[in-house]
Amino acid sequence: MNLTNILSDVVSLAEESGKRAKQNFYNTHNINFKSPREIVTETDREIETIIKNKLTTRYPDYGFLGEEQGFVEKKEYNWIVDPIDGTTNFSIHNPFFNISIALVKDNEPVMGVVHVPMTGETYYAEKGKGAWVKVGDSRVRLKVKHLPMEKSIFGYCHDNTEIERVVKMYETIKPLSRDFRKFGAGALELALVASGMIQGFMVIKSRPWDVASGILLVKESGGIVTDFKGDSFSLFSHPDLLATSPELHPRLTELLKNV
Repeated sequence: MNLTNILSDVVSLAEESGKRAKQNFYNTHNINFKSPREIVTETDREIETIIKNKLTTRYPDYGFLGEEQGFVEKKEYNWIVDPIDGTTNFSIHNPFFNISIALVKDNEPVMGVVHVPMTGETYYAEKGKGAWVKVGDSRVRLKVKHLPMEKSIFGYCHDNTEIERVVKMYETIKPLSRDFRKFGAGALELALVASGMIQGFMVIKSRPWDVASGILLVKESGGIVTDFKGDSFSLFSHPDLLATSPELHPRLTELLKNV
C-alpha cells in the first residue's frame, strides 16, 4: 500500500466533490432535521454517496464510515467522511464549510484531507510526512503558531446536549484570550490551528467525522491533540478534544480540567 499515491487520489476526489458543493451553494436547500438542532441537506447525502462509491470501489479492503450513512463495514483501515462539515453554514450560504476525508488505522488517523470549496484551499497530511495546504499549483507547509494566551484566538464546538458545559468553558477561556469563537466547521477549525491562524480548538463530545482529518493536520504541523485532561485522545469514544501548541497545552488543560 502506497499511502502517498492514495493521498493524491483522495485530494483529487475531495476537490471534485467540492465542485459539486460549490455548484449547489446558492441553491435553496432541501433541509431535513436529524435532531432538533442538527440538519442534513440533499448535498450532504449526494456528496457522501459519491465519495463512498468511489472509495469503496477503488479500495475494497477498507471500511467506510460516513456521517449520514454510518459504518458500511468496519475493517483494519477505515475511511471516515464528512461530506459537508459545517452543514448549517452551507445551508445559510456561509462559505465556512469543508469536505473532510480521513483514513484511519486502528483508530489512529494516517491520512487526512480537508477541502474548502469556496476558497479552493486543500489541507492534507500523511502520517510522518508533514501537513500542507495547496491552492492551485502552489503549496505551503503548515506549522502551529504559539502566541501568549492573551493574544491567542481559540475556536470551539460542542454537542448540543452539553450547553451548561459550553457556558462554563466560554466563561473560562474567553476572558483570558484575545477571542473565543465558534466557526461552525470542526475539521476546518483544526486546519486553522495547524496553519497557525488560530492557536487552539476545543470540542465538547467530539464525533469522529468532525475531527479525524483535522487531528492529523494538527499533529503533523507540530501541535498536540488530547482530551481536556491531557490524556490520549480516543477517536470513537465521543471524547472532549483539545488541539493546540505544545506551549499552550499545559495552561489549557489546567483551565479545562473542571469543564
